[in-house]
Amino acid sequence: MRILFTPSARSDIAPLFLRVGLLVDFFVHGSQKLFGAFGGGGIAGTGSFFASLGANPGVLWAAVVGLVEFGGAICIGLGFLTRLAAAGIAVDMTAAVALYNWPHGFFAETATGGWEINMLIITMCLALIFTGAGAYSLDAVVVHRWQRRVATVASR
Repeated sequence: MRILFTPSARSDIAPLFLRVGLLVDFFVHGSQKLFGAFGGGGIAGTGSFFASLGANPGVLWAAVVGLVEFGGAICIGLGFLTRLAAAGIAVDMTAAVALYNWPHGFFAETATGGWEINMLIITMCLALIFTGAGAYSLDAVVVHRWQRRVATVASR
């Protein structure tokens, strides 16, 4: 158990916690937008909402945002193309603040919802963009295999 608390283990586990949190949140929200799951409006309902915010054509943007959120959640969860997926979700949350949350103030507890949680999500994504997915990820496996191949070619 003591091995989990070494500095290198902590730096490997920390991105995993960020990834799991983002996976759960955006798997659910992406599913709401794409499939109407978890009480969501699906592409049609989300598209109508987006159009009411001025994001036209609403159905197109609902599909794009749904794919960014759902696909980004899967990628982040697996630790595959993590930096790209985190960047997509950060842009998604920035657009949400600009189009909807900003006028409602900071606090998420308000009836219309402020930008407090969006800021936390953007911060989580920025942490993954700067640190990467960590050792427990497909990104780490791919990089390790690529480095082995490069070393093999270079030694010939």
